[in-house]
Amino acid sequence: MTATLAPGEVTAPFPPAEIAKFRIIAQDTLDKVQAGDQTDATARIKDLETAWDDDEATLRPMDDTAWQILDGRIDSALKAVRASKPDPAAENQTLTALLTELQ
Repeated sequence: MTATLAPGEVTAPFPPAEIAKFRIIAQDTLDKVQAGDQTDATARIKDLETAWDDDEATLRPMDDTAWQILDGRIDSALKAVRASKPDPAAENQTLTALLTELQ
């Protein structure tokens, strides 16, 4: 089953400060990708993975469906940025989609 929620709806159950933290990291990563700095983008996306994993025990019980949607977007961004041959278009697309969800 794949659930969908409108941007803003997916983040509604979660504390705004937590969503802001994820949004800042995702935007930083996108900025690094757009600047052609793959090494720093890869390092910064690790920060997102770590922060998301650290908050799972708190956030997931608040709304499992919304958590899974964001988790899928984060996984897509992680995969794109960490690809053995990163595709800037794919990186831009997945990070932009994640940022849209994090509104």
